[in-house]
Amino acid sequence: MLNRRRYDECITHEMRVAKRNGHNFTLAILDIDFFKKYNDHYGHPQGDVALQGVSEKILTFINRPNDFAFRIGGEEFAIIFSN
Repeated sequence: MLNRRRYDECITHEMRVAKRNGHNFTLAILDIDFFKKYNDHYGHPQGDVALQGVSEKILTFINRPNDFAFRIGGEEFAIIFSN
């Protein structure tokens, strides 16, 4: 799972490539609803375990070399599917 800085670099690059080549790409933003309540109730270590589980599940959808997954915030994730 890549970080926010890498997301900023990749999204800029993908927009340039898409414009230059006339291709599309898909950007999916995921936000875990009510994560703060979960984290507050079960504690930060358990919240980290939950986020790792979400990350692992997202990565199962990243099958091609030009698809990327990022954690862009506390409980926010982004996925870029090229072409």
